[in-house]
Amino acid sequence: MRWERLFGELEGHAEHAHLEERDALVADLREGEWATRSWLDGLQAAEEVEVDVRDVGVLTGRVQFANSVLIHLVGATADHVIAVDAVRWARGGTRSRGLAPESVASRLGWGHIFRELQAEADFVRMTLVDALVLEGRIGVVGQDFVRLSPASGRERDVPVRALRMVTVGRDGPGKSTAGA
Repeated sequence: MRWERLFGELEGHAEHAHLEERDALVADLREGEWATRSWLDGLQAAEEVEVDVRDVGVLTGRVQFANSVLIHLVGATADHVIAVDAVRWARGGTRSRGLAPESVASRLGWGHIFRELQAEADFVRMTLVDALVLEGRIGVVGQDFVRLSPASGRERDVPVRALRMVTVGRDGPGKSTAGA
């Protein structure tokens, strides 16, 4: 009886040590996983995110794709393409549902986005550095600039480096909304 109790205690200690070792291994693996993860990966894996964009404010929506250059955020009433360099903080990218499948568009930059908007003749709203807002249609897409043709007035060449965000409203021409 005494031996049985002693062996029972030893088995209990061994099982406890095994559980502690397993928990430490899980923690190490989790830390290693976080160390290889980008904040952009978290955005793509979240159902809904909030993104604070310099010179714009906080936007809420679902990330269509994100790469090292830009983020395509689908809001309630508008689509936003945001310069990654303009993001101050993001919330909602910690609950992982697995990484979103990578698409060809997710590897492309501003030129691709502007050519698509030009082909569709979409009315866009550009928010630039220092919160300057320009509206119009894409006239020409250059290597490092885009020519914006406003409804009235003269065309403007906008360097890509000056962009914070481009918004396309889904409510029709002239009704793009920056805060959606």
